[in-house]
Amino acid sequence: MYKHLKRHIHKYYKADVLGEKLWACALPTCNHHMPPHYSSLISGKATICWECNDIMVLHAYALEMDKPICLVCRRRNSMDDRLKRIDLRG
Repeated sequence: MYKHLKRHIHKYYKADVLGEKLWACALPTCNHHMPPHYSSLISGKATICWECNDIMVLHAYALEMDKPICLVCRRRNSMDDRLKRIDLRG
């Protein structure tokens, strides 16, 4: 029946629509979005990390971001920041 629809994992981001933030999929063939009054349902959903493109689950930390990243990328970024601070001090 719905053969034109492709099942996929969404790549969520927070879109600004008329001054309101809503979760939407960034993939070019998808027009999926979560209206603001459904945003509480997005926690625990699968998405694609904006840095490594691996599949991840939306967790509390990721929900605060406009373009969510996975915990592995978060740790890598945190470690990179620490190393940069060490390098700056000499």
